[in-house]
Amino acid sequence: MGVAACQVRGQLRWKVETFIAGKRKRQFFKDRASADKAMSAALKHRADLGRAFEVLSARERAQIMTILSEIEQAGLTLAGVWKTVQTLPNSPQARCTLGKAITETVAAKVEGGCRPKYIKQLTWYLGSFAKGREETDVRQIGAAHIEAWFSGRNEAPRSRKGHVSLLSTLFDHCWRRRYISENPVKRLDKVYMDRGIPRVLELGQCWRAMVWTCRRQPEVLAWLTLALFCGMRPDAEADQISWGDIDLDRGRIVITKSKVRTPRIIDLEFCPPALPWLRVAKAIGGRLPLPKTTRIRGVRKLRAFLGMDRWPQDVLRHTAASNLLAFHQDAGKIAAFLGHSAGTLLRDYKALVFKEDAERFMGLLPKQRHFQTRKLDQP
Repeated sequence: MGVAACQVRGQLRWKVETFIAGKRKRQFFKDRASADKAMSAALKHRADLGRAFEVLSARERAQIMTILSEIEQAGLTLAGVWKTVQTLPNSPQARCTLGKAITETVAAKVEGGCRPKYIKQLTWYLGSFAKGREETDVRQIGAAHIEAWFSGRNEAPRSRKGHVSLLSTLFDHCWRRRYISENPVKRLDKVYMDRGIPRVLELGQCWRAMVWTCRRQPEVLAWLTLALFCGMRPDAEADQISWGDIDLDRGRIVITKSKVRTPRIIDLEFCPPALPWLRVAKAIGGRLPLPKTTRIRGVRKLRAFLGMDRWPQDVLRHTAASNLLAFHQDAGKIAAFLGHSAGTLLRDYKALVFKEDAERFMGLLPKQRHFQTRKLDQP
C-alpha cells in the first residue's frame, strides 16, 4: 500500500494502491492531497479490521487461523474459496436488511393479488417482528431468534401456527431472492393443536335463535339463515351476499365472493329450512348485505338471549356442517356445498350430531303461530 506519482495519458497523476479481500485496487487522483486522504481512509479501514480481530475470543481466532492454514495447504486462497461459495446454488448473493425484506415481501404479495385483509395482517405482524432491528441483515436471523420471539409472546397454538406461516412467507421471499441460504422457520418445531370437538348450537337453541331474531331483529334474519342453515362463512361470504344473488323462485344462491375465490352455486333443496326462512326474511325486511357493525351487534344480543358466556368461533357454520353431514351422510357433497375439502370438513367441522337430531334440524321451518305469541315454543 502506498502513494506514488505516475503518468496517465501524458498527465501527472497520484496513484493509491491498496488490497481489499485479496484483490489489488488502484485509484488515481489529480493532486497529492486527495491521494493522501484516500490512503488514510484505507489505512483506517485496515486498522478497524485489525481491532475487530482483536476483540474475538481466543477460540474464535484459533478457529480462523486453522481454517486459513487448511486453505493454504490445499493450494487455495481465502478470496478464491469465497468466490467459489458465491457461485453455489443457494449461496446468499446480496446483503438485505430486515426492513427492506419486509417491504419487498409485502409489495410482492400485493402484486400477486393477495386479499387486502391478508396484506394488512402480514404488514402488521412482520412490522412487529422487525421493530427495533429494521437494519439487521436477514442473514443474522436464525431459528434461535425466532424461537426467542415466540417465547416472549406466549401465543396460543392456533395463533402461533398462523404467525409462523407469516414469518415463513418473509423468509421464503428472502430465500428466493438469494439473500439467505435457507428459511430458518423450517428449523422450528411443528406446532400441534388439539382441535377437540367443534362447538355447535343445540336444536332448541337454533329454533329459539331463529324465532327471537325474526321478532326482535328482523334485519339480521336473512344473514342468520345463511350462516346457520347454509353454513356460509360469516365474514367472507354471508356478509357479502345481496338479495340479487338469491333466486327465491328457483331456490338457489350464487356465491361469487368467497374466501377460496371459487364461485359456487348453493342449491337450497339440500337444506330444506333455508328457503322458507329466506322468504320470511325478505318479507319482513331482512337486510342483505348486512353491515358488519349491525351483524356484530345482532350476534351479541343473540348470545345474551341464549344465555351463552361466549360465542364460539364459527359456531353457526359448524352447526350447519355437522347437521348436514349427519342428515345426508355424504362428506363429498357437504364439502362442495360448504366450499372446502372433505378432509377439512371431517377434521375441523364435524361434531357429534345424531341422524335423528339432524332430521329434526331439517324440520325447523317457520310457522305462523310461533310469530303471533311471545312464547318461544320448542319445535
